[in-house]
Amino acid sequence: FLFFFFKQKTAYEMLRSLVGSEMCIRDRFNMKETSRITYDFGKLKRFLRFVRFMMQDTLSSIIVRGCIKYYDVIFAHIPVEVEIIAPSKVLNVYDDTAGSVAPRIIKEASSSLYTTRDSPASIAGLNTKDFLVNKPQCPLFAIDMMKGSTDDSFLYSSNINSFEATILHVFEKTLEEMQKITDIEPKILQNLYKAQKNDIFIRAPRKLKERPGPKPNKSKDDDETDEHRYIWVLDLYEEIRDKVRQSVKPLEDYLKVYDRFKHILQLRPDEYVKEFEGEEPKPVEAIREEIHATLEKEKKLREEIPESIQVSCFQVNCKDIVSYLSSKYMAPVSYTHL
Repeated sequence: FLFFFFKQKTAYEMLRSLVGSEMCIRDRFNMKETSRITYDFGKLKRFLRFVRFMMQDTLSSIIVRGCIKYYDVIFAHIPVEVEIIAPSKVLNVYDDTAGSVAPRIIKEASSSLYTTRDSPASIAGLNTKDFLVNKPQCPLFAIDMMKGSTDDSFLYSSNINSFEATILHVFEKTLEEMQKITDIEPKILQNLYKAQKNDIFIRAPRKLKERPGPKPNKSKDDDETDEHRYIWVLDLYEEIRDKVRQSVKPLEDYLKVYDRFKHILQLRPDEYVKEFEGEEPKPVEAIREEIHATLEKEKKLREEIPESIQVSCFQVNCKDIVSYLSSKYMAPVSYTHL
């Protein structure tokens, strides 16, 4: 995409040079034309229309391939099943075909192009099986586990629903930017379009705001409306949205396995120490046994909770919460000095 934007200005300069070359002068290509009637019946209009169609087709092909690749790369990192056994044991099950775009969407994307250069078979080849088979199975995002504000719950450092918004925003924003490729004709014929206030943009795939109604009955030669030509974009968008929502669900389930540690959050080291310093202090041997039992609990805690673990496509960092829970156990030990 960036390469296309970078080369756009160069393309305008090259076409201006081509239109002004000896070949075009011989065919009466006049870049300084001011008469709309003369221009409409001239060869230059047909030439620039051909250039516009080529730009639209190239841009559409880039977007189709880019969207499908975006789909595949994301889905290659999302497991099809997540089994949460314990805080330190999570099984992420992957499927080699999980990132394959539905054939229906591939067919719709192929038919939206202006030429048959990109067939459904060639677009389907973008579902890179080698990448899926040898995918890194690494997380896409990192998130921290932390305690709630009231010391009676656990939560994540970020709203887990924000990840869906981030992925979809990248998809939508890219399509929006691709709508801003200006047409070549006003750039070449500046005198003819001198009164034109707004830029004219070439046609490109876009995300529909809502799903269109039934496709009207038209002859084969009739042009499709954008609402039906680009319905594949909406289908792909909805598939990405649904899959990302599915990938977030295991985070909620993983948070529930920490419910059995909530009692540690509610420990009050000061009150615990006062029990040893009351009117009838406990014997030293009893205190030592209590300390030994507390150290064993702290050791077991560190064995049960990992410093980090992958849950779905998320790397959950638990180092800080382990340290906090450990401090709840170790505070009374440091107060006793035994």
